[in-house]
Amino acid sequence: MKKYLVTILITVAMIAVLLVCVHFNSADSTISFLINGTDTVKIYSDEDMGIAYVFLPSYAVMEKTVISIPDTMSVYIDGIPIISGTDCSAFQLNREYKLEINGSPLKTIVFLQSANVATMFVNTISGNMNKVHRDKSYREYVDVALYAPDGELDYKGDSADKIRGHGNITTWDLDKKSYNLYMRNAESLLSMAEGEKYILLANRTDNTNLRNKIILDFARKIEGFDGFSPNCEFVDLYLNNEYYGLYLLCGSTKNAISQFGRKEIRYSWDTELTKRARNLKNAFEVSTGISVEVKFPEKVNADGMNYIEGLLAEMQSAIENPEGVNTDTGKYWFEYIDIDSWARKYLIEEIFMNYDAVAISQYYFLRKTDDKIYAGPCWDYDNSLGLYTHTNSNCFLAQRLWKNEDTCTPWYHFLWKQPEFRNYVIELYNYEFLPELQRLSDTVIPYEAGQIHTALYNNSLRWNIENVDRSVEMMSDFLDSRIAFLNSAWVDRVDYKTITLTGIEEYRFFCTPAGTACDNLPTPEDLGVHGVTAWTYQDSGEIFDENTVIKEDITLYVYDAGAGDEEERTPTSVKITIMSLFLFSGMVVFACISEQRMRGR
Repeated sequence: MKKYLVTILITVAMIAVLLVCVHFNSADSTISFLINGTDTVKIYSDEDMGIAYVFLPSYAVMEKTVISIPDTMSVYIDGIPIISGTDCSAFQLNREYKLEINGSPLKTIVFLQSANVATMFVNTISGNMNKVHRDKSYREYVDVALYAPDGELDYKGDSADKIRGHGNITTWDLDKKSYNLYMRNAESLLSMAEGEKYILLANRTDNTNLRNKIILDFARKIEGFDGFSPNCEFVDLYLNNEYYGLYLLCGSTKNAISQFGRKEIRYSWDTELTKRARNLKNAFEVSTGISVEVKFPEKVNADGMNYIEGLLAEMQSAIENPEGVNTDTGKYWFEYIDIDSWARKYLIEEIFMNYDAVAISQYYFLRKTDDKIYAGPCWDYDNSLGLYTHTNSNCFLAQRLWKNEDTCTPWYHFLWKQPEFRNYVIELYNYEFLPELQRLSDTVIPYEAGQIHTALYNNSLRWNIENVDRSVEMMSDFLDSRIAFLNSAWVDRVDYKTITLTGIEEYRFFCTPAGTACDNLPTPEDLGVHGVTAWTYQDSGEIFDENTVIKEDITLYVYDAGAGDEEERTPTSVKITIMSLFLFSGMVVFACISEQRMRGR
């Protein structure tokens, strides 16, 4: 036992030192501020920058904001001792002060206040978000308090509401996470449509935080749009009294369906990548890499699933036929879909250049009154207006047939080939969408950006986001460029031809007027494909000349200089599969050899 005693003592000492370090590093997090006598905000420290922030909600009043300090802690601000219970009237916003805690080295403290944005406090029963962040399916009871920008109480919960994670694996891996909020009863938050479920969107990949808001608002303003898109409002979110930044509080698509009238809806579903949908209930594949999941009703019997799957297969067969007819049923494409809702939904996806158009988060429904498929509601536009589309605004993204080599998105691609659908879309664009788009660009975006400017700045400090103002400017410029391109195609009727770049992880699309050369094509190396010097025609393998006059839609593939003209080009996914099988085989052989050696011993 003695020989282990030294080791045990050293381990205990190290743990003690670690606890002390943790205590001192997080000591300032125990300083809190009581806002107007109701809710508490903890101090937030950026240890890398040596700055402590006090993020105050829009309605906070410094004279009514009181500092709370534990009895065992000594706090000095600019050398003056601070006593618990002191209000903040002596401090100014946006000014740096020197902060000293328990004699620790000085750091800077800054008081910042939001503006024009509602405030939501969500406190878990456990007092932390550990379980919620570990398991996206876990729901925890919470206390919720929601205040309008002026501080008027909008909603107060009673520990009966719940919170859990929201989003797919990719978004859930981000540091700033989105959440689902489940209300005990149907509630109308911030005058939005009443519902039992709300979404707190983090908008982590959108530095402007504006894309979802302006597009969902735009969709609701388009008269006659049966897609009934969810309402949404900005909030500053505090989780367990810690400032988490600017969020977009949205009514869920389920709320939207309820608002539209559950009695009128028979089925509702959305699309998802097949690789994500394998573990989803009520899901089936409709095209390569794309599956459908029935969302309403939550319980669907086999007959219902077979009916939906069969109807979608019939519809797809009709639109893919150049004649527009399903040869088995004799029904035409327009007998399967509601043209108006599909045309409006297509325009939302195309105008705002939604990277996930047709592939992910695309909602559809069936009414009880007919057998036509309706498009809507609109949802999920953080990957739009230049994000993940590589700043190329001159193309028809929603018309693509393939998103990449593993994902086929055929519906709008084939619908666009039907003259009736195409003409209806162009007419809607000219007479309904374009006037609203001009107002969006000239008035709405500047107003919304101005409204959240302060809150967005605070959010950028909380999550270390740079060049926020430039991001807003770039998004606005992208929309203007996008409108100019679509006006050229659909108002001036310029005939554009599409060049599709394939053989890369995500296909790219470029348009040029018929009879001209496309002078803005990136090289394969520009797109991260090394060892490739040129684009080739996919069918012939002939190298593409950038001065070629484009007379029709063409598809190009990467030319592998190391492979030689005669060598068959292997798709990336196939290469990965072969490599994986090779590694797996090696592991099996190694395991067998190890097993033999163990038995020999």
